[in-house]
Amino acid sequence: MKLGSILILNKVITVGDLNDALFRQYNKKGGKIGTHFLALGLLKEKHLIDALEKQRGIRCLSSSELETLVTLNKELLPIHVIEQFHIMPVGENNNKIEIVSPIAYDLNFVSEIEKAINKGVVPYLAVELPFYRLIARIYNVEPPPPVAEAISAVAKLEIDIYSSDDDTAPIPLLAQEDDTVPISGLAPPPTTFSDFSLRLSRLEERDEIANLLTNYLLTMFKKVALFMVKKDSVTRWMGGGENFSRELFEKFSIDLNQPSIMFNLTKGGNFYIGPLPPLPAHYKLMQLWGEQKLPDQCVFLPIKIKERVVAIVFCCDYFKGDNIPLMLLEEIVKKTAVAFEICILKFKLKRSSST
Repeated sequence: MKLGSILILNKVITVGDLNDALFRQYNKKGGKIGTHFLALGLLKEKHLIDALEKQRGIRCLSSSELETLVTLNKELLPIHVIEQFHIMPVGENNNKIEIVSPIAYDLNFVSEIEKAINKGVVPYLAVELPFYRLIARIYNVEPPPPVAEAISAVAKLEIDIYSSDDDTAPIPLLAQEDDTVPISGLAPPPTTFSDFSLRLSRLEERDEIANLLTNYLLTMFKKVALFMVKKDSVTRWMGGGENFSRELFEKFSIDLNQPSIMFNLTKGGNFYIGPLPPLPAHYKLMQLWGEQKLPDQCVFLPIKIKERVVAIVFCCDYFKGDNIPLMLLEEIVKKTAVAFEICILKFKLKRSSST
């Protein structure tokens, strides 16, 4: 069934709207019909996504998902492949590259990509207009002229075609001194790094991001805690593991004027791995799990935004092997930092548009 017919059946557009979009498509000499619906302000991106998934039977990523996934995975493909096929990488799973394209439903197109990169491909669909808006910004790939014109037309509209009616502003990450952060219940943990990355891209709330990070780390470590860094102290955010005391955690705070690994990381460094030194702050930390003995092996990783440490991850009792996977942990923290930064930017954009 054609896209216009699906949209009419969904009661999103009228036959007159379809004719207007077809006329515009003819006059502009190309571009997908959905691009012209958006340029005319006849519907929102979410309506196109629903219709495209119904028409093509393939997952269609929203502009917010695109923004996060491509930002996290933009170096997975060489630029000449991106320019040749007009695709963007959004992840990697089981040695297959996950790509997004407005024509990802074309099996011959996918086959050509696989031959070019000598790897399997998992395709995702995208709405043409936001896809080209992003690929132009990140990779400097020029949109086709009809799409470039439509991008300019959308920018002049008084409505936001990318928003949903139930959009809510995310909470800013950088807490004020009187902030209290709820300790969320645990969601089902991600099963792989790719699964973690994909789920991370769909989150907009800072506590959801923190919760996902904690849950994923708990699939590797018996003890995990995430701390928020404030001006003069480190306070609890999320945590879990064997014999973990939520009552103690809710009251947990370490003064940054006293010596600790966390204090050192706020002054510089990308990680600490090794035994936990015998300091009062560290004994207080291990009491969260009812431990009197300090671990022989643990890891701390700072989460930085623009070189400022905003949170610190603590993990110990690794049970997936002999050696703590430091490189994987650094990649996890790096992607989490990007997700937090995007969360902050979205909050600032929504706040500025409402004033």
